[in-house]
Amino acid sequence: MTSPVEEHARAVAELHTRLAAVRAEPDGTIFAEPSGGHFVTVTKEASNVLLWLMDQNADGSGVVQSELDVENPLALVDPYTQAATLALLWAPTPARIYTTGLGGGCLPTVLHHYFPMTHIQCVEIDACVVKAAQSCFGFQPDHYLRVAVDDGRRWLEANPAAGNYDIMLFDAFLDNGYSPYKMATREFAELCSQRLAPGGVVVLNLLYLGTHYTERVKTMAAVFPHLYLLRMGEENDLLFASQTPLPAAAELRDLAMSIRRRHPFQFLFVRRAVKLIPLAQADLPAWGSTPVLTDDAPPADYFATMPSMAGPLSTPDPTAPCFCGSGLDYDHCHRCSPAGA
Repeated sequence: MTSPVEEHARAVAELHTRLAAVRAEPDGTIFAEPSGGHFVTVTKEASNVLLWLMDQNADGSGVVQSELDVENPLALVDPYTQAATLALLWAPTPARIYTTGLGGGCLPTVLHHYFPMTHIQCVEIDACVVKAAQSCFGFQPDHYLRVAVDDGRRWLEANPAAGNYDIMLFDAFLDNGYSPYKMATREFAELCSQRLAPGGVVVLNLLYLGTHYTERVKTMAAVFPHLYLLRMGEENDLLFASQTPLPAAAELRDLAMSIRRRHPFQFLFVRRAVKLIPLAQADLPAWGSTPVLTDDAPPADYFATMPSMAGPLSTPDPTAPCFCGSGLDYDHCHRCSPAGA
């Protein structure tokens, strides 16, 4: 029987082997395919590999969706992915994890490394993104790490038999910061609450580029009694929502340190943990007058930043879920498809 240290070394070696071809690539664009209204693009800069979604209809667009250091693939370069591991404060030994918005699959890959017997279900709406993750980021599904190509909310609604999750991670954005409306509503929050295991946590990535920040937070607060914000000081805040509160500061620090001792994360886990802010201390503007979002009453301007779902070089599969996150197939999406209009 191999020791934990030997098993860790073996897994790291396998990951480096999967990345060998990417490591050998020269700097520049190493993957680019049109998909819907954007290009799924991967670039390499020295040892860093970056995944972009670039709008086919807008010059100069593009937001980095994932970043990997091929020389140190367990490091989690993106501060958001580092901070998302704070979900372990609620579930230090998760049995089941759900994540939507795959990107390069860096976070699921690292979680799978440290928790090899945990069932991790990834859902990504764009098959081309999955292809890029497997080709360029070392993402490799297996019995415990699985991926489905679907709309994240629709998959949860359609698969109740898949069970409940200790950790649910949502990081679904298009290149200009648009976040699917159906992942911002009270009905969505209620679905998450139904699919969350006792003591579990939902983690939402909130981009400053996105719309209706306070509304999204208040909507989650209408369903979950315990919310915490992590202010990243960059382009992201993370929202942690649970039916279970975190312990007081001293105990929280001890908990974070115990998790860090068990799992040698290559980032500042404890330092981020003590920066979590309870919602009551967040002082969000216009809280009292901010509405709760519902499926049937989207704000008129919510979709103002939504890019076109079709581009000059590609049109979405009419039978695939629309990238806008409506939960409808593209051909029936009244917002995006000429056929559905």
